[in-house]
Amino acid sequence: MIDPDTPRNEAATAPSRAERRTTPRYPCRPDLPFRLIVTRRYECRWAKALDISTEGISFLVSTPLESGSLVFLRLRGEPGADPLTLMAEVVHATPQQDGNWMVGCRFDSVGGDLNPEERLHLREVFQGAAEARDGTAGSATLPKGLTDKLYFPFAPVV
Repeated sequence: MIDPDTPRNEAATAPSRAERRTTPRYPCRPDLPFRLIVTRRYECRWAKALDISTEGISFLVSTPLESGSLVFLRLRGEPGADPLTLMAEVVHATPQQDGNWMVGCRFDSVGGDLNPEERLHLREVFQGAAEARDGTAGSATLPKGLTDKLYFPFAPVV
């Protein structure tokens, strides 16, 4: 689980971003937008996933996010299904030439209990390996136990 009390500004001793990655990154489906909900500011933004690993995700968003911020990532599920929710901690935000920001996060379920197999399923959904015919990702492509973990009725619906 993401610990909101862990110090985040240890730039002098922190390894480079490439050195911190322990799992390979894979490009995300280009047609998989999701809602990003900033918990402290109660803001909602559309985001576009760039790449994902079993531990983290990077995406483009129109505004910068502060390192250490906690956000909800709301991914639409199949038609009629509840959206899936991940909790993520912002690790970095980098300005892009087009005015957007590339944001990198560590993610987990809201309960902080995703196991390695569930993380692999999520990576495959974002990657497109488990893509549904109608372009959605959600309960049709994930095991029921995982969709239950990712259902979070108290996440703000904006």
